[in-house]
Amino acid sequence: MKKMQLEFAKNLRFIGLAILTSAMTLTYTGCKTEGCTDPTATNYDEKADDDDGSCTYERDAFIGTYNNSTDNCISGTSFNMTIDEGAGSTNQITINNFGGFGSSISITGTVSGSSVTLQSGALGGGISLLSGSGAISGNILTINYTYDEGGFEFTCTITGTKS
Repeated sequence: MKKMQLEFAKNLRFIGLAILTSAMTLTYTGCKTEGCTDPTATNYDEKADDDDGSCTYERDAFIGTYNNSTDNCISGTSFNMTIDEGAGSTNQITINNFGGFGSSISITGTVSGSSVTLQSGALGGGISLLSGSGAISGNILTINYTYDEGGFEFTCTITGTKS
């Protein structure tokens, strides 16, 4: 009888240990850490294994509407620009109504930190953007660019305040 009780206690301990191990395994594998899982994001969380959609990128500082922007080449004229996410990678932006050349004029830029480098392109009316770069500080965007119009180069500065 004692031998039977001893066997029963042994089996009970084994069953208890198996249940405990199973419960711990289910609990450990069932808990995932949420966060940003994109290593190119500014808030990447290396401990996260479940993306919660919270990723932010350097380009996000540029995205928005810039009301009453000015261009030193277009004296006395203010215009509105908008900056959206670019169609390419997470470091691209699209500047719409660039320099007040018209709402259909969009220029693509590549963001690195608080700086942007513009890609050359047509500004309409035979005007071509040759080069450009800029930076954002707080909500102030400053872009220096050079364009060609009829074989003459002009260098201008756009200043915009994000609203």
